[in-house]
Amino acid sequence: MTNSLRRYLIGAVLLLAVVVSTTLSLVTLSYFIGGIHTEQSLTLLNVARYAEANDLDDATVLNAHVTRDWHKVPQAVRQLITAAPQQSYRLYKGMSNDFPHADQSQLAFVLRVEGQDGISRYVSTLIQPEFYDSPEEQQLFVLGEYPVLTVVAIACACVLLFVLVLWGITWQITKPAQRLTRWAQALGPESATEPLPDFKYRELNELAQIIHGSFEQVQHSVEREREFLRYASHELRTPITVIRANSAVLAKLTEATNAKQSRVQQRIERAGKTMAELVETLLWMSREQQLQVAENVKLGALVQELVTELDYLRQKQQIELRLDVDDSLWQVAKTPCRIVISNLIRNAFEHSSKGNVSIIQQQQRLQICNPISDGESNDVGFGLGLKLSRKLAAQYGWQLNEYRDVGLHRVEVRFK
Repeated sequence: MTNSLRRYLIGAVLLLAVVVSTTLSLVTLSYFIGGIHTEQSLTLLNVARYAEANDLDDATVLNAHVTRDWHKVPQAVRQLITAAPQQSYRLYKGMSNDFPHADQSQLAFVLRVEGQDGISRYVSTLIQPEFYDSPEEQQLFVLGEYPVLTVVAIACACVLLFVLVLWGITWQITKPAQRLTRWAQALGPESATEPLPDFKYRELNELAQIIHGSFEQVQHSVEREREFLRYASHELRTPITVIRANSAVLAKLTEATNAKQSRVQQRIERAGKTMAELVETLLWMSREQQLQVAENVKLGALVQELVTELDYLRQKQQIELRLDVDDSLWQVAKTPCRIVISNLIRNAFEHSSKGNVSIIQQQQRLQICNPISDGESNDVGFGLGLKLSRKLAAQYGWQLNEYRDVGLHRVEVRFK
């Protein structure tokens, strides 16, 4: 399956956006939580210094409790932080499982501070959502009541915004690219002479110029080959006609001569006929825009006629022939049909090893089978006649298929 450049680009950039948004969200949460811990640590440290300066014990200052004895720490705090802090200046935290989603949920902080007087003090604070129920107090929380969810929501919104922007940019880029694709697909001999359309972006316009230039080069090359084929075929017609005419005259002059001269004359006649059919095939192949109109043709009678004309090849190869045709009438282009069938029969007779050649015609279907040696290459069973017939059949929309089995080459053509 072919990958789409557009999908790949969108997927890669979207993945990058998700990774960046997730990373920044995690960093934001880390700084947010770290800021809370730092703020609480500084607050509790200042309370401890204040208590030391004023010689306070088991007192409450700025909503924080300070005491020298762990057991005098409020019971609600000790329920969340069960063991006394062992490390000084380290913030210990404990929370209920439902914090901060329930009104009775609690979050406790404890800081152990070593005073200059050598006394350890435990400073603790307890946070409960019910303490900040008024709208004025709720405004103190910049990220709302649920800061983690707020950060996640902001991250999702950023990703969604990025996707929309990316889709807009991709659409602006791919729309001209799709126009370029449709233009290239519709490019033909007639549209090639029209001015190049503007595809909005310089790179696409350069690509269009390259495609147009390549098409013109191929078109000129094909036209040169077609003209050469047409001119060469026309020029060959005259010498071939002279050869066949003189061969016919020679046949009348040598009627009473020996058999050896007669065989030479017959070979000249057959070679001239073969060249004439090849030239006719090449001429029809050069007429891509001038297809012959279909007419009523009895395919079976046409096959029998061509088998009779080419029977000398079969006799030369010493092969047996199985011929099975019907007398159905079909609408086909007669001359191209004759050329295709003649080339296929000639190919079967010329490239067959000893054995039986079968020619079966049923309605619009013609099947020709000829034996080949297992050690022979594919060119032996196919031949030039089959290659020319394949091109001519494709020109008229006929179905020509070829198969190679063990020791057998088979060709099927449907004149539809």
